[in-house]
Amino acid sequence: MKKLNDIKIGVSRVLILCLIVAVFTAGIVVATSPTQPFTINRGIYPGAVSFTIWEEDGTYFAKNPYGVIAYSGTDAATIINTVIASVSLEADISNSQTIKFIGTFVVSDTILLVSNYTIYDGGYFVMATGANCDMFYAGANTSGLADYTPGQIGITMQNMVINGNKAENTAGNGIVWECIHKSTMRNMYIYDLPYDGLLLTGSAGQYCVHGGTDNLYDYDVRIYACNRNGIEALYQGMSNFNCWVAANSWNGLSMYECDENYVRGSYRDTVSVDGKDILLNSCNLNQIIGVIANSGGYGLYLTASTENSIVGGHYSEHDHCGLYINGHGNMIVNVFGSSDVAEGGLVETGGTNNTVLGCQFLDNFYMDGTNYHAVACWNGTNWIN
Repeated sequence: MKKLNDIKIGVSRVLILCLIVAVFTAGIVVATSPTQPFTINRGIYPGAVSFTIWEEDGTYFAKNPYGVIAYSGTDAATIINTVIASVSLEADISNSQTIKFIGTFVVSDTILLVSNYTIYDGGYFVMATGANCDMFYAGANTSGLADYTPGQIGITMQNMVINGNKAENTAGNGIVWECIHKSTMRNMYIYDLPYDGLLLTGSAGQYCVHGGTDNLYDYDVRIYACNRNGIEALYQGMSNFNCWVAANSWNGLSMYECDENYVRGSYRDTVSVDGKDILLNSCNLNQIIGVIANSGGYGLYLTASTENSIVGGHYSEHDHCGLYINGHGNMIVNVFGSSDVAEGGLVETGGTNNTVLGCQFLDNFYMDGTNYHAVACWNGTNWIN
C-alpha cells in the first residue's frame, strides 16, 4: 500500500512539473517596474496592438506587441511622440497600426500624429496647467504642402476624452487636422478648450481633402464648452460632419470656403448673443440635412454662399433668427422653426434665386432677395404659395 502511495505521489509530482513547463513554454509572467504584471508571448499574437501606453505613479510606460516595455518616462507627450514616430516606420495601407491608451495623460506639449494608417484608441487627455498648446496635431510638415496634397492618410481617433483645462490655460486647440485624407473620428468627447475643440484646415487657401466623403466625424464626436468654436473648418472639402456640439462661445460649427460637405447632427446653445450654431461663409454645394439647432444668436447663418441644400431639421429659440440666408441658388426644404423671437424663423436677404419649399416658421419669415421663391410655406399666420 505504501508503495502504491509513493507511486501516486511520484506521478502527481511529474504532472505538476509538466504543467509548470507548459506554462513557461506558452508565456512568461514578468514583474517589471510597473506593479501590474503582464504576459510576454513569443512573437506577436493575432490582433495585438502595436503599443499599449499607460501611467503609473507619475511614470508613463509603453509596451510593444512582444510584451516588452520599450519606452518609459515622466512626460506623457514625449513618450507618446516617441511611440508614434516608431510606429510610423511600420504603418502602411496593408499593415495598419494601433496605439492603445489606458488611463489619464497630462499633456504639456503637442502630440504629433505623424503615422499613416494608425488607430489611436482610448485614454483621458488633459492639458497641463500653463501648457497653452494644441493637444493633437496631424497634417502638413513645416515646409508646407503643394495644393491638393494630403498631409496624413488613414488616421482614426476613437474612444478618447480630451479636456482643454481652459481655466488654467489661455491658448490651444483640442485637435488640429491639416490636409487630412481618408480619416475618421468616432466616440470622442472634446471639451473646455481655450480655442477650438476641433480645427480642420486645408493648405494655402486650397482644398486638400478630396476624392469623395474622405473624412468622417461621427455623431459620437461630442464637443462642448470651448472658448471659440466647437468645430472650425477652413478650406475643407468632401467631409461628413455628424456631431453633437453645444455651449461653445463663438460658433458651434464654423465653415469658411468649404465645398461639397455633408452636415448632420445637433449644434446648439452657442453662448454669444451673435453666435451661430452653424456658420457657412463662402461655402458652396454643401448639404445640411436634418440638423437640430436650438438656442444661440442664429441657428444657421449662411452668407456669400451658393447652391447649398438645407433639408429637414429644427431651428428654434434663437435671439435673432433660425435661418439667415444671404447667397445665391440655395434650397431650403421641409424645415421647421419656432420661438426665434427677434427676426423670425427665416431671413432671406440680398441674394438671388433662393427657394423655400414646404417649410413652417411659426414666428414669420422675411424674404427680400431677387427672384426668390417661397412655395407651400407657413409663416405662422398664412400659407404662402
